[in-house]
Amino acid sequence: CHDIPGHGEDAPAGSELSDYGDKRLEDLDFGPRADIPRSVESWTLLKLLEPRAFGGELFMPRPYLSREEALAVTGFLLGLTKERIPDSLRPGRPFPFEAAGEAGKIIRDRRCLTCHSLGRRGGDFAPELDFEGSRVNPSWLESFLKEPTSIRPRLVQMPQLQLPVPEVRTLVRFFQYAARKDDLESLPPLGKGEVPLDQARGARLLEEKGCLACHKWKEKGGILGADIEKAGERLRPGFVYHWILDPRGADRDSMCPRSGMSHREAAFLARFLTGGKKP
Repeated sequence: CHDIPGHGEDAPAGSELSDYGDKRLEDLDFGPRADIPRSVESWTLLKLLEPRAFGGELFMPRPYLSREEALAVTGFLLGLTKERIPDSLRPGRPFPFEAAGEAGKIIRDRRCLTCHSLGRRGGDFAPELDFEGSRVNPSWLESFLKEPTSIRPRLVQMPQLQLPVPEVRTLVRFFQYAARKDDLESLPPLGKGEVPLDQARGARLLEEKGCLACHKWKEKGGILGADIEKAGERLRPGFVYHWILDPRGADRDSMCPRSGMSHREAAFLARFLTGGKKP
């Protein structure tokens, strides 16, 4: 019934959901329900669980979702937003610059900035590279540049550039030392008695916080986001921690909504997803 660009055909029967995450509290009718918190998140969750909870004359059928499924859909819907923070309001973003030396020549010759951006220059089709050194493990980056593989199945993948090994290693060194931000690499210690690889707790957090609406874990979850079961191969623990707390603070073009996790939960999950590695 609902139209979400990129997902199926136009469906005019229901309201469009492409900017659902931009809804304001005053846009919602809580009707007689005074027993739930006044928030977009709470309204959406109850609407999915009980479509006619706010009025019997509504036509939406009951989808019979479990609470975990409803939480996952709620997280996905809140991530559908047209909001983009202006560069001028982004703290700590680098001033415009061009990569120099051998790495700069490779980036220009290979036209990397046709899709990626670096130092506020380039395209917006692929992830920005300003802090790539703080985001990914150097060993993974080297393997990926030699032979790009799928990260997000539903998106167009990076082409096979057939880069010579010397060029690959030059780019890895450049990102490892020049494209960094210390604030994205810090990771608080775990609390007393916490175990970084507690499988039950990790799986529970992923489900309760809606992560599996887009990401895949142990053959469960969505395919819009990256496969987080392989996060430890690709991402650094400190970056994962900051990503969980504030996705758009870590990556300005991220569509991932805030999960509402506490700092303690985020610190645990960052270690859980990256195999207990140190920052």
